[in-house]
Amino acid sequence: MAEVMLFGPKLFNKSLSPACINYLCRMSQAELEAYFETATLPAGPIRLNEATVIQDPELFVRVHLHSLKFNPPNKIAEPLLYRLEQLYHIIEAESAS
Repeated sequence: MAEVMLFGPKLFNKSLSPACINYLCRMSQAELEAYFETATLPAGPIRLNEATVIQDPELFVRVHLHSLKFNPPNKIAEPLLYRLEQLYHIIEAESAS
């Protein structure tokens, strides 16, 4: 059972720019929704960060997008966007390899 890790300076043994590691290049909610509409999600479990393991990526994305869609944007929604963007970077790095 291999886990994908996204924290620290390496992802899949490939270097990422510091901007992507720190998520300074933020994606909008609309960009994330459009991406996950067509994205092929990897099988779980996926280690998103030091504290989060996604067991069911499809459920994770569906619940996060649903919560964002039906709740107004605010500081409480920030972690949802942040986690979706982390998953986006994992998927993109995996498909680039």
